[in-house]
Amino acid sequence: MSDVKVLNHGTIFTIQPLSEQAEDWINTNVEIPDYMRMGNILCIDHHYIETIVNAMVTEGFEVI
Repeated sequence: MSDVKVLNHGTIFTIQPLSEQAEDWINTNVEIPDYMRMGNILCIDHHYIETIVNAMVTEGFEVI
């Protein structure tokens, strides 16, 4: 099972944690203001998505 779902919406990407472990990791490691969240989904500028996804993959999360 995948841990995180990433979708490209042009200049904005969304990151949706699919596992509790991924959600915990995001809450601990990604500083993001509340206005950039839709529930547990993060809205991330395209300049930062690669860094976040690479860090999650390095930690062993499966990203789709």
